[in-house]
Amino acid sequence: KQPLGEYLDRWLDDVAGARVRPRTLEDYRSLLSRHVRPFIGHLRLSDVGPADIQSLYTRMRGDGLSPRTVRYVHAVLRSALEQAVVWRALPHNPAASATLPRNQRREMNCLTKEQAAEFVRGCEGERFGALWLLLLGTGLRPGEALGLKWSDLDGEKLSVQRSLSWTRSGEWALAEPKTNRARR
Repeated sequence: KQPLGEYLDRWLDDVAGARVRPRTLEDYRSLLSRHVRPFIGHLRLSDVGPADIQSLYTRMRGDGLSPRTVRYVHAVLRSALEQAVVWRALPHNPAASATLPRNQRREMNCLTKEQAAEFVRGCEGERFGALWLLLLGTGLRPGEALGLKWSDLDGEKLSVQRSLSWTRSGEWALAEPKTNRARR
């Protein structure tokens, strides 16, 4: 009876909104509205089958979207439909049996010693030169560096306690690291 699109709204508000950060919730909404709703959002929740989901993923790849994007959409949709199983709106999760595109691994490119030295020279006299040098020397993410406070520095030890990020609603927000490994 209930369309998938309507169910996804409820899941976003009632479940995902309580479990994930605001920026992540915005990403979920965006992914679902761009990729899922236009193609299968009109189907009744109870009528969505594995073939519908597989066709969605095939269409996404045909539209030139990366395997990573398809896998991200899958993770969000699978989680939403798993909640439908918990709520007994579905007997099983139709996304669980989808075949996903192979992940494409890209080799990380690191600066050579010569490139790093040139980068250091280029930072001299620059307004944000100290920030760039901090990033180069520590491997911090930009948001982690921007979230630092003087109290995070203890002698030569620097602790990552928070991160600064720009939300889609147009605000800066300090937040705790997502994982325990990110707190370092």
